[in-house]
Amino acid sequence: MLPPPASGGTCLVTGASSGIGVAFAEQLAEQGYNLAIVARREDRLNALAERLRTAHGVIVDVLRCDLADVREREAMLSALAATGRHVDILINNAGYGMQGRWLDQDPEVERQMIGVVVDAPLHLCRALIPGMVQRGYGAVLNLGSIVSFQPTPGMTAYGAAKAFSLSFSHALHTELAGTGVTVTECCPGPVRTEFTAVAGGEEAAKAIPDFAWKDPGEVAAEALRALGRGSRLVTPGWVTTVSAFAGRHAPRGPLLKIVNRLM
Repeated sequence: MLPPPASGGTCLVTGASSGIGVAFAEQLAEQGYNLAIVARREDRLNALAERLRTAHGVIVDVLRCDLADVREREAMLSALAATGRHVDILINNAGYGMQGRWLDQDPEVERQMIGVVVDAPLHLCRALIPGMVQRGYGAVLNLGSIVSFQPTPGMTAYGAAKAFSLSFSHALHTELAGTGVTVTECCPGPVRTEFTAVAGGEEAAKAIPDFAWKDPGEVAAEALRALGRGSRLVTPGWVTTVSAFAGRHAPRGPLLKIVNRLM
């Protein structure tokens, strides 16, 4: 079960300026949880914070941070500690993709993407999970992707980064058994957010049928239910579940050719 809302506790949600991150913040606030919301776009965070405070009477701390920058992460964690509230629920949601041939992509943008998708969740887990274990309760949700389950030509580095997230979460979930702290990996498929445009994947997205897409609120709701159950993995929607199964069990050679053609 999720730790109950507490006046001295908070839920840290990264990537809370858009998409699934907003949905996580909204649904946790509806359940009475205080929030610490993190992203680069402070204006969006402030607008969301004001709306949630007014609607639900919760505390919402706005922590502007570029998660690709380790120094900014350290400053954000210091600001969070200064609030006096401990983190009971950590939602590592922030991330963005890069689509196209790996040789054609900007190495600096790639480095920043790896910082957000791989290094930042690892950093935040390292900083916050020991306190959860000491208190005897806590929950961590790491956001993976359907591409976590197989190499992804056309999103080569992003797919590898999300594979790291999946492996890390599975192993950490097992290591923390019996501590009162759970780790869940959420691997959604296509979601109607800014992600596709940021990644440059509009053309590839046209090949995805409408029934395969999920709304951010649906993904967040399924993920939070799984987190409450202490599940190791959630793949929101039947299409994603089938795709994840195929990614794990289909012969790698033919699967890579199919993915390459789609991307």
